[in-house]
Amino acid sequence: MCLQAAPVIQVTATANGHATAPRQITMAEVQQHTSEESAWFVHEGKVYDATPFLAAHPGGADSILIVTGQDATEDFNAIHSKKVRVLHSVRVARLP
Repeated sequence: MCLQAAPVIQVTATANGHATAPRQITMAEVQQHTSEESAWFVHEGKVYDATPFLAAHPGGADSILIVTGQDATEDFNAIHSKKVRVLHSVRVARLP
C-alpha cells in the first residue's frame, strides 16, 4: 500500500477584515469542518466557509451540510447556474 501526502490548501486568513499572512492547511483540516458551527467545502479548487449562509440558503442548511468537508464542485455545479455561483464572500482558501 502506498501512502500519499494529504493535499495542501493555501489559506489567507483574515483578522478584523484584514488579510494576514498565508498559511498551509490540508484537506484533512477541511474535513473537520462539517457542522452547523463550521461548514466548509471545496468548489473548483477553492475552500469556502458556508456557515454564515446556512440559515439563508434557499435549499436549506442540509443541502450544504451534506457536502461539507469535501470537494462539492460536481454537486454544486449540477444544481446552481453560473449566475448563482457568487461565492467570493465566503471564500476561505484556494487549493494550490
